[in-house]
Amino acid sequence: MERFARLENLDYTTADVEGGYTSWMETLDVTAIAKPDASYDTVICLHVLQAVEDDRRAMRELFRVLRPGGWAILNSRLDPEVAATRPNPNLPPPEVRAESPNQDFAFRIYGRDFSDRLRDAGFEVEVAPFGQSLTPEEIERYYLHVPGDIYVCRRPN
Repeated sequence: MERFARLENLDYTTADVEGGYTSWMETLDVTAIAKPDASYDTVICLHVLQAVEDDRRAMRELFRVLRPGGWAILNSRLDPEVAATRPNPNLPPPEVRAESPNQDFAFRIYGRDFSDRLRDAGFEVEVAPFGQSLTPEEIERYYLHVPGDIYVCRRPN
């Protein structure tokens, strides 16, 4: 975050529903992003969607704020052995979640249909098999023990 914030040719926004981790972090709800349509050339949203109750609404919002021709990396926790996304069977009840508001609860476990869900929001999706391109040394050096695929999403012009 600090590296992006220092780049003069980049108007960088970092956000969280809780906000406040850094002086430049905004408080934004990914299901109702308080930004105009087509605000961003690029969006990076990592390991967020599984923790959002209405992920499809969040995907539509990310699509809305992305400029036509823009791109996004929208990765989330995923079980490649499972065909279809399903609710998380270990999700604590609402009263337990309310007691721990800063906890990252996963509402669902994404399956191989994750890219289809992104396409349903309007994105063109390319799945880049990044994990297969890494050497064991790179995995160890960059602590990428579960590198997986990268979901590169584009908003059509």
